[in-house]
Amino acid sequence: MDPMEMSTGGMRQRSSQEQARGEEETQILNGEAEHLEKITARIQWKRHLEVMKAKVLDQVHNQLNDLLDKTLEEAAHSRPQQLSVVPAKKQSREKGQLLKKKVFVPQRSLFDTLLEVEHFRTIHHIFVAMLCIFVLKQIIVDSIDEGRFVLDFELFIIGFRQLPTALFAWLCMFLYTLFLPYQALQIWSGCLKMTRFPNLWTVSLVVVLLLCHAAVLGFFPVYIVVYCNLGIGSRKIVLYEQIRFLMKSYSFLRESMPPLLHARDQVGKISPPEFSTYLYFLFCPTLIYRKSYPRDPYIRWSYVIQKLVEFLACIYFVNFVMKYYFIPNFSNMHKQPFTIKIQLLSIFDSVIPGMWKQL
Repeated sequence: MDPMEMSTGGMRQRSSQEQARGEEETQILNGEAEHLEKITARIQWKRHLEVMKAKVLDQVHNQLNDLLDKTLEEAAHSRPQQLSVVPAKKQSREKGQLLKKKVFVPQRSLFDTLLEVEHFRTIHHIFVAMLCIFVLKQIIVDSIDEGRFVLDFELFIIGFRQLPTALFAWLCMFLYTLFLPYQALQIWSGCLKMTRFPNLWTVSLVVVLLLCHAAVLGFFPVYIVVYCNLGIGSRKIVLYEQIRFLMKSYSFLRESMPPLLHARDQVGKISPPEFSTYLYFLFCPTLIYRKSYPRDPYIRWSYVIQKLVEFLACIYFVNFVMKYYFIPNFSNMHKQPFTIKIQLLSIFDSVIPGMWKQL
């Protein structure tokens, strides 16, 4: 090969390498320039934000100063008038707090609202269907073993043993709660203006009422439960109604006395609540007494029948779960040796029926 051609090829190769290096340096310089431009733009934007921040703070500061100055001037001019008005405002505020009441509004129950959701309604129907299958299976097995159709309510009968005695105790507590607190309120309100010592009269009447409550709604139901050999269901009737009557009578007196105390300072006769409102309150499913409650314009008998059927079904299902799951698991535990295996089996055999019972 000619030396001239070799030198020419080397020069071309060097020039191409130098050109590539120049392009790389140009790209690097362009990238650095773009980066510097971005940094410069960020710095300028931060400076602009700081300037805007200072302007906004100055404006807010000036407005607050003007507002405080105006408020202080108005307070300085109106101070004598406010001093003369404060006692009246305080008195009206105290009366407002005395008569402040919670307001009942018509609304649907939470369960009915949830049943409107399609997924929740589907889950509810699935559980009901499974419960029906459990009950139907046990009824078929018992009918085959006995040779006849069997619906065993023996446990239900045992649970509500001495039911007439429980109903008699309930009737006594109901009549006492119906008449004595209402009559005590009438006597107290009638003598409130005539007596010279209203506080002493109030304390005396409260003490007498507490003693009567302790006797009729305290010792009497406990005596019936302990000494009359009631079933567990009958005992629950007496004890639950005892607590309900105590809370009902307390709510009635607590909500009725403040308006009567407020009306004592006014001219005219003090009128206690009507007897019909108190009678309705004793059966109304609430613990806060009001003279009236929001109600539907008509009675939904289909809804009433549906809830009654569900209530009876729940009672039967509790009887079913107790007889076929709980009692067999725990009736013979004292005859078996205590082992971890038996304990775990008893627990897990009772967990699932307990979940069904709660649902």
